[in-house]
Amino acid sequence: MPGFSDSGDSCLPSPDDSTTLIPDSAVFIVPRDGRLAPGGYHTCFLAPSDGPATCMGYNTAGESTPPADQSFAALASGDYHSCGILQKNNTVRCWGDNIYGQSTPPAGVAFSQISAGSDYTCGVRAADHNAQCWGASSFEKANPPGGVSFSQIVTLSDYACGIQSDDGAIVCWGGVTRNLWR
Repeated sequence: MPGFSDSGDSCLPSPDDSTTLIPDSAVFIVPRDGRLAPGGYHTCFLAPSDGPATCMGYNTAGESTPPADQSFAALASGDYHSCGILQKNNTVRCWGDNIYGQSTPPAGVAFSQISAGSDYTCGVRAADHNAQCWGASSFEKANPPGGVSFSQIVTLSDYACGIQSDDGAIVCWGGVTRNLWR
């Protein structure tokens, strides 16, 4: 593939590509019980003991440069942004592209889980387990149903889905006009 390494052991752009890569190694050793947060063009991970995030891949908007002074309990990565739940208070801190507000989480809101789509982010609020999203809202993907308690949510490019806490039903919002279960 043009612009990518031909060695077969890397999916990173070759050194002649003008994009900055962080770090400059193609090998990333993640502890067996570490947690990965793959994004569209970068990947972040947390070591088993939580703590600071480490990222590699494209860094065109700072998506591979997490704040070094923060300890995270969970991470999520979109195309050109990442977010993490802070250990100290469960609020969210994001970095990278913010053209649609995807890296501007609601201030002072604690989350139990987050998921980053291509250009938006959603989380399950710790207080009431409702979903809250921020960023691009094309196809209404950043507008979850109100008053619904979720145990988990996932985000994709044009839609998001969540598992309802009370009955385990799957609820989706955004560009879900096609049959998701084929």
